[in-house]
Amino acid sequence: MVNQPVKVLLVEDNPGDARLLREILEEAPRSAFELAQAESLGAALRELEPGRFGLVLLDLSLPDARGLETVTRMRKAAPDIPIVVLTGFDDEGFALDAVREGAQDYLVKGQIHHNLLVRAMRYAIERHRLLREHQILEARLLQSQKLESIGKLAGGIAHDFNNLLTIIYGHSSLLLEAKHLPAEFVSSVERISMAAKRASNLTRQLLMFSRKQPLQPKKLDLRHVVTSMVRMLQPILGEDITLQVEHAPKLPAVCADQSMMEQVIMNLALNARDAMPKGGTLRLQTFAQTRHDIPLDLSAGVRRESFVCLAVRDTGCGIPPEQLAHVFEPFYTTKDPGHGTGLGLATVYGIVQQHNGWINVASEPDHGTTFEILLPSAGDCGEAFEEQQPTAPVPRGSEVVLVVEDEVALRELLRATLESNGYQVFEADSGVAALSVWRDHKSSIALLLTDVVMPGGLTGWELAERLRADKPDLRVLLTSGYAKEITDHGSAVRKDFKFLAKPYRPDHIARLVRDSLDAEPAKRAEQNSP
Repeated sequence: MVNQPVKVLLVEDNPGDARLLREILEEAPRSAFELAQAESLGAALRELEPGRFGLVLLDLSLPDARGLETVTRMRKAAPDIPIVVLTGFDDEGFALDAVREGAQDYLVKGQIHHNLLVRAMRYAIERHRLLREHQILEARLLQSQKLESIGKLAGGIAHDFNNLLTIIYGHSSLLLEAKHLPAEFVSSVERISMAAKRASNLTRQLLMFSRKQPLQPKKLDLRHVVTSMVRMLQPILGEDITLQVEHAPKLPAVCADQSMMEQVIMNLALNARDAMPKGGTLRLQTFAQTRHDIPLDLSAGVRRESFVCLAVRDTGCGIPPEQLAHVFEPFYTTKDPGHGTGLGLATVYGIVQQHNGWINVASEPDHGTTFEILLPSAGDCGEAFEEQQPTAPVPRGSEVVLVVEDEVALRELLRATLESNGYQVFEADSGVAALSVWRDHKSSIALLLTDVVMPGGLTGWELAERLRADKPDLRVLLTSGYAKEITDHGSAVRKDFKFLAKPYRPDHIARLVRDSLDAEPAKRAEQNSP
């Protein structure tokens, strides 16, 4: 590949000095540099189109600017271009001041020769590149730390909220199943149930943002995921928005959770729709990239070589520069009250981070917005535990179940649900209290139903391990406000502990209790084998 010449802007009003510098640069290889000249700072600033120049040679004595003011104004106008200062004064202190103002190097007129000038220019370009990469990595780290802190808070809120939603969801389901519920109450209870379901989706978004939702990864062709979303997206976007899809002919697979990728596409499409109230174009593109194709603001610190890019481009109103840095923060929204939760882009960010990917946004008011998501090409994809889905009526039972749950109302709901299906129930509000119940009723207890996070220093997972060691044929069913608590203990799957994420309906928990009790020991032993 032939290297492109470095385009250099020489800002110099002295014809003799300008001619000398041109002659010096002519000694360099013909393709190394391409020189343009401006004779004043104002003229130079008018020439600084984005991406046009790779270096500025800046005289500090110009008709419209002198001294450090020249460096300050140039750096403010062109923060992404390295600057080499030219001056007639051999003053080391002044040189350091120029560097502090943003210059990368300092040359004294009358002492400049070919090797010195070329070395200074190349050094300035490299030093500026390293400085920018350091700044990008530092900004990325600060952003990651901030979002990680917010994510922990969001995850905690979602965990507690799911307990409450399970109670609301559960009791509304029981009411709707009641035979003698007055007709005038049915509509209200249905609305309560629907609100609980919507709130459950909101907590799921919080968990995706906080990276507490477990992945179910498999090798995916991102083109197929995008194509499968088109039929769903077009009615949502409306008739005034044209949806265009462009795929590269060959694309590596990615290791990703398909439902989460669909969530990313849906959230970005909805965001684009809201940015185009009068219509426009939404373009979805997929293509392969290598590390060398990625802009500096994404490639800083990247060690993987092969990526798949999903680009979502709209022609909407764009995002003002002062808002661009906040778009991935949860609950940050520029929409009118009632028209957005501020979780859409935060959810996208969390999912991309969970997939070890990167996301970049570029936007300009009235010129649209582009989101680019980079996912590493697929290596080995792990298998994730899939939650059982209810498919048939719930059989009744008569076995004894130990319910361990610190939320009183939820514990009462579980007891009522299980007893209504024929089971006998013992209760405990902590792992320590459960050990006491276990000592008195160990022989009769067939199943342990416990929350994972418990007070008193003994988690549901640890309780299950201790009771299973004491009674190997004990069935175990774990529940939690977020599923990461189960995936943090990967051996849970090998030990055939079943799991149900909150919130759940009473029939869900009753069915999974029955399924757990009906599992044959031989089958479970086979599941435990490597």
